[in-house]
Amino acid sequence: MMPESDLLDICGPGQPLLARTAIGTLLANLGQGWVPFDFNTFYAGLYPECTYTALTYTGSEFFLAGLDGGGCPHLFTSLLGGVWEMRSLSAVHPLLGTQQVSCEIIQILHDAEQNQTFLICRRGQLVTLSDCPKCIRICQVTTGELTGGRLEADQICLMKSDGTMLNLPIQDIAQLRVTFSFAQQHLQLNPGVIVDLRLPAEFAEKSLPGSIQVPMEGFYDWLSGQSPSRSLFFVCRTGLMADDAVRLARSQGFRQAWSLGGIRFSG
Repeated sequence: MMPESDLLDICGPGQPLLARTAIGTLLANLGQGWVPFDFNTFYAGLYPECTYTALTYTGSEFFLAGLDGGGCPHLFTSLLGGVWEMRSLSAVHPLLGTQQVSCEIIQILHDAEQNQTFLICRRGQLVTLSDCPKCIRICQVTTGELTGGRLEADQICLMKSDGTMLNLPIQDIAQLRVTFSFAQQHLQLNPGVIVDLRLPAEFAEKSLPGSIQVPMEGFYDWLSGQSPSRSLFFVCRTGLMADDAVRLARSQGFRQAWSLGGIRFSG
């Protein structure tokens, strides 16, 4: 067995620990030394066979990236390292249509402050994942190649193949929008509320179930009276005010704050 110093991306809650090798295989340590973790055999017929290119543990969840024989990237997640699920790597953009992660994922970073996970892709893509498993943001941040990155304060620093750095504010690349179904499921288990920022007349005409109306001009005073541990989901007519409200709430320490975007009721 290779020495631990030769292993890559060693991570985990203690037991188990997982790691990658330079040839893209996996190892696990349950407290009695490193042994092969044959993910491909265990999930044969269910998930594509992959060479594994990145691995991390966020403090509550494992993220594992791989590349199949056709060069397509895949992402798998697991809470305890035992049962793994494959996560979608496609997103629907209102202007660009369906987007797809199209190249090797070389590194996975997690920002615990904002609870955002970033996938750094070799051919210049940066992917942001939020708590909502259906919500993903894909950005082409450079036309050149990326070789890695790191988190520093409120920005992500990406290393380019030409030796230069690309520094991006996390607030500009964060994926803070989630689906209404995610909000419903989350609020069944956690104290919180859906906050409608539209005009009172619009709210009175029709609104999302369980939501309350808070005028934008009184929003800061309302937010000041809330507990930072409360979950907040914001919605407005176009999504712009809801996105701004999330950024303000998060800047004030509300880690469980998200945007539901914009809503228009017809009929």
